[in-house]
Amino acid sequence: MDLQKVKELLAKGGKPNGFSFTLKIAPGPVAQQVAQVVANMLGEAGIQVDIKQVEFGTLLDDLDKGNYEAGAVGWSGRPDPDGNIYVWLHTDGNQNNSKYSNPEVDRLLGKAREVTDMKERVAVYTQVMDIVHRESPYVYLYFPKNVRGYSAKVEGFVNYPDQIIRTANLTKKP
Repeated sequence: MDLQKVKELLAKGGKPNGFSFTLKIAPGPVAQQVAQVVANMLGEAGIQVDIKQVEFGTLLDDLDKGNYEAGAVGWSGRPDPDGNIYVWLHTDGNQNNSKYSNPEVDRLLGKAREVTDMKERVAVYTQVMDIVHRESPYVYLYFPKNVRGYSAKVEGFVNYPDQIIRTANLTKKP
């Protein structure tokens, strides 16, 4: 973190001494640790983070209703970019908790759903992400590296790119 740059931006935004906000998180050690790291880093710039742990269903409900200053949630990811981007960034996306709205992003997301050429899709999603990185409606913190081990007696395991384990076809070898 460029602390000097953060302080310059705070001064430019009329908050030279920082500010405070509440960050809602779900229960669990990882969420707590991530929130503490964020709070410590922002604290160096004079930004006070009050971490409030709430039950996961309540957190999701609060995010849906706009009842938050900041909220941290995870996402398992999807193999296709549409499943990772559209619902969060399209004006009418059902998980667009930030109420982000950009007509150009909406247009590009719609176009990406129609394009079948992979190189063209990459180009369209690159345009979307260029805009989103500039406007920052969300702060993406990390992507966990999930390592799995399983017995040679397990049959039917498929490691999907979204990292969600499907158990319907798992069996144990005799």
